[in-house]
Amino acid sequence: MKRVGLIALVGALAAIAGCRETQHCIDGLSYQNGSCMPIDASNNPDTGADAGSDAASDGGHDAGTDAGPCATCGDGSVCSNSGDAGVDAGSMLSCVQCVNDSHCSGSATDGGFFDGGTTGADGGAAVGRMICTDFHCVFGCRDGTDCGGNVCRANHTCSRYGTYLPSDEACRPCDTDLNCPPANGYLCLPFHYQNGTFVHDGHYCLRHGATCGATTAPLANAMAASSPSIDGVAVTDTTCAPATSCEALTDTADRRTCSSVGDSCGLPGVVDGLCPLSARCTIRCTDTSVCPDITTMCSGSPAVCSP
Repeated sequence: MKRVGLIALVGALAAIAGCRETQHCIDGLSYQNGSCMPIDASNNPDTGADAGSDAASDGGHDAGTDAGPCATCGDGSVCSNSGDAGVDAGSMLSCVQCVNDSHCSGSATDGGFFDGGTTGADGGAAVGRMICTDFHCVFGCRDGTDCGGNVCRANHTCSRYGTYLPSDEACRPCDTDLNCPPANGYLCLPFHYQNGTFVHDGHYCLRHGATCGATTAPLANAMAASSPSIDGVAVTDTTCAPATSCEALTDTADRRTCSSVGDSCGLPGVVDGLCPLSARCTIRCTDTSVCPDITTMCSGSPAVCSP
């Protein structure tokens, strides 16, 4: 009995050795002729290259080329190779909403924000148009012409601001680095202004990588490295900031009119800008390095920037 059992076991092992090895293939492949081969849902098994069209029925897994149109694309959608699984030698044709901006038509409004997204209260009209992004029609921009002259940000939303002139960018409000011309090391950086218990945070065009002083007027005050910029650029060197709020500085540079002598300007509710001598906004100073270019003197009591 033992000898017969041994012979049976040897025979079974020989039979197994002569059988094809059991094989598990990843999704989209089947075991054919000793190897994992692509599955073609319309011609399974697929053992070679086909020169015709499988429409969209094969899921992108044939070994040949899908050269034909989509089988059906309703609701205004179009053919695209967006669903190509990367297995076949051609491309899978599938139905998507768009492949370029020409497939997106019409206009949209967003209730106020310039960013084409959330309804907000900034008081402006929606700026932008329908564009094709990731095979979907969305409200956005490609360049400044879509934004009424303002900057089109990297995420295809319109900035609230344009690109400032290099001579006029210091301390200007910004929502992308593209608002701040890069000459002389400007970026859209966070600035924390505090006056007593009053605190104001915002993003402004500030200069970095320079020795702050007379050569960086009116951004003469050295500030610890501020990182990153609003678009994620790391800043590891010194940032030059204003001696007061950016609002008071730019009101002075713009020669903003005050309602009366003794009034204040700049940020509301805090004395950062003032009108001590005339009906024009100015700021206090220790020397002209903190004054905008339109001023030539730091004088008076208290000392203020003056023409």
